[in-house]
Amino acid sequence: MLPDLIVVTDLDATLLDHFDYSYSAAEPALQKLKVLGIPLVLNSSKTIAEMQEIRHLLKLDDPFIVENGAGLLVPEGASLKEYNLGMNRAELLSVIHDLRQTHGFKFTGFADMQPALLAELTGLSEAGAKLAMQRNFTEALSWEDSDAQLQLFREKLQQAGLSLVRGGRFFHVSSAADKGKAVSFLRQYYQREGRTPRFIALGDSENDLPMLAVAEYAVLVKSPVRDFPDFEHPALRRTSEYGPAGWNQAVTSLLNELKENSE
Repeated sequence: MLPDLIVVTDLDATLLDHFDYSYSAAEPALQKLKVLGIPLVLNSSKTIAEMQEIRHLLKLDDPFIVENGAGLLVPEGASLKEYNLGMNRAELLSVIHDLRQTHGFKFTGFADMQPALLAELTGLSEAGAKLAMQRNFTEALSWEDSDAQLQLFREKLQQAGLSLVRGGRFFHVSSAADKGKAVSFLRQYYQREGRTPRFIALGDSENDLPMLAVAEYAVLVKSPVRDFPDFEHPALRRTSEYGPAGWNQAVTSLLNELKENSE
């Protein structure tokens, strides 16, 4: 019998293809999780509105984590209970816009964009871009300045109690929340229900590393646009396939290995 497992995953360039956002290559593993009754927790920089659409497509009713760990939503009956793990976005925007004015940093944040521009940058439809802009806890931005200025921006954010991480396409500014802290919070939630789950975490970017670090099994999915981030974990594997094909490969092989080891 398999141990009590929960799969927690990033979306863009992990479960979803980096270019067309398709998850078709991951279908066999997704179906296997459904058959086995293993929860699939989405943990992404995406907003609540975006995640709701993806959960509907995947027919999921499990908890999900939004905006790089700043919010956790848990289904309770017909509604969702929201746990706010981050800073209010209006406060965050005030800080980063003050820093831009003071130091002349060059970046374009989602708050600066029209949906048409974000759609052009991401390949999303304008309707999808509007959902991506409905942020509650974080700000995503396109960096247009030097590496030296980026380091200074990171330092100034840290002095203000904020952090900057690189995602699949954008840099993300948030408060002390991250994907790993949200998973740890979720672990405690399940433990209060009498469960002792073991997590399989999958991601491709720097902002996924805190999530991978707190999981029992960590998977770095190969990205088509960058090398694997530097990371160490006692149960780490790296996929040879990109995106959802790599996701499918890793989840399938892990489930098979864990089943064999439990027999």
